[in-house]
Amino acid sequence: MADLIEHFEVESEELYSDATFDDKCQIIIPEFQAIYEELIQHFAYHPEDLHNLEWRKFERLLDAIFKNQGFVSEIGPGSGDSGVDLRLIQKANVGELVTLVQAKRYAPKYPIQLEPVAALLGVMYDQNADRGLFVTTSCYLPSAKKFAERQKKLLTLAASEDVGKWCREIVVARAHRGKGC
Repeated sequence: MADLIEHFEVESEELYSDATFDDKCQIIIPEFQAIYEELIQHFAYHPEDLHNLEWRKFERLLDAIFKNQGFVSEIGPGSGDSGVDLRLIQKANVGELVTLVQAKRYAPKYPIQLEPVAALLGVMYDQNADRGLFVTTSCYLPSAKKFAERQKKLLTLAASEDVGKWCREIVVARAHRGKGC
């Protein structure tokens, strides 16, 4: 598992400055896809391991999950992101629906308090987003849960179990595609 996580990150500056980037990209894209598939498979059945990921790798994993779910996913810069780690765009009959995602990779003993959840709602309003999704590897204090419930489905809270469920859905969908269904 540790080796797999280490290979999860590549120094993008090294690749992008290379004149043969396009050729190399064609070679490594399948390798990265295989790594993402292995990670998704692992976390589908071991979501309790998510808090062991480095925070940026957690964000990248979420990016891969949302892309597999059919979203256009834009990952933020990592720091100085104004509370938006990912921006999900979904095509709809009325245009595009935008969901802002805040990801917190915390140890289970550090629950999410009300303030960061409320801050996500504020950023949603500021950026005219349709929805907000707060994802953590920890849990939420009751005050954060009650606040999110009062937002009439504008704000969703998710934890490791939810990420594991999303990963399992991807694993099952791939298994069905492999059977020619």
